[in-house]
Amino acid sequence: MGRKGQDGYDDRRKSHVAKKPTRKYNDQSTPHVRGYKESFQFKTSVGVYMWDFEQCDAKKCTGRKLERLGYLKAIRVNVPFHGLVLSPFGTKAVSIEDLDVIKQYGTSAIDCSWARIDEIPLGKLKNGVHRLLPFLVAANPVNYGKPSKLTCAEAIAATLYIVGLKEDALTILKPFKWGCQFISLNYELLEGYSKCKSGAEVIEFQNAYMERIEQAKEQEKVIDVGMRRIWDVAAPYG
Repeated sequence: MGRKGQDGYDDRRKSHVAKKPTRKYNDQSTPHVRGYKESFQFKTSVGVYMWDFEQCDAKKCTGRKLERLGYLKAIRVNVPFHGLVLSPFGTKAVSIEDLDVIKQYGTSAIDCSWARIDEIPLGKLKNGVHRLLPFLVAANPVNYGKPSKLTCAEAIAATLYIVGLKEDALTILKPFKWGCQFISLNYELLEGYSKCKSGAEVIEFQNAYMERIEQAKEQEKVIDVGMRRIWDVAAPYG
């Protein structure tokens, strides 16, 4: 029996019993992501995260490159996350309405291969505020010029730009030679989206832009047909 102290409890030494270490979470830069013992200093004014399903070529993956260079933090699927998530679960387009959520909790993207997206366990990614990106064109070498085929870096940069964090968007694209081209290629769209006050307005702007593009294409077809007819008439006299 151990000797009892003044408070009536056994005060015998228990130095042989290992104390359970105090669980440490991230510092103030990532208060909303649990499960990490080390702090992480972001290069952007807000937290940037990624779920990596290791489907892409590590040498070409923009998400992996951003992680290696310290621009974002990879998180596990089972880690609670309360920030903005770019995913198919979204029912609204990202907009300035989401700025407060991103400032407080950060933003994240799902890094996967477009060819294997059906293999992603999306049901496990229901944490956070899910949003969709509006129409944008890829500038990366693999899918250049293709609509919506954005890399992880492009998707994150677009999100930051649309909510008004334009400097952060440029920071995310800085490690890539084609980074600035993504902004220039989508400048009219990104600027338009960033001026919208809600996700609904973003979709309205997108649809108006698409309609204008379709009309321009139709006009080009009419002009092309007209020029061919003129050529057909003029050719015999040429």
